[in-house]
Amino acid sequence: MTLKTKGLVFTALLFLTLGVLFAPGRSSALETVPNVTPEMLSPDFWTAKLPDPESLIMGREAIEAFNRDILHTLPDLVYDLTSYPAFLDRNQLTELITRRPFPEEDRYSNGIKVDQAYYESLY
Repeated sequence: MTLKTKGLVFTALLFLTLGVLFAPGRSSALETVPNVTPEMLSPDFWTAKLPDPESLIMGREAIEAFNRDILHTLPDLVYDLTSYPAFLDRNQLTELITRRPFPEEDRYSNGIKVDQAYYESLY
């Protein structure tokens, strides 16, 4: 896999992750991530950028290495879900959610800055 292809894959994964992790309420990536167009929400948009979309991008070993690298590089954004139990009760899940500090950077939903009250309402 070329560095450019890895960059495209990483960028797509990062956009999806950030859109899910930091979207207040039920906002879509279009509302919360700058410069995202409706076309970007389609897999076809991303596969059209690949030189040979039908070819295997990464084998099992490459995927495992890529995942290990992301877990190591972005430990505050990407979590190893295999390290968690298969089921969590309400208290366990609440503890995991509230353990992570609220973002210090400004976050916006529909162009409006999300304030501390929003995060406190999540409890």
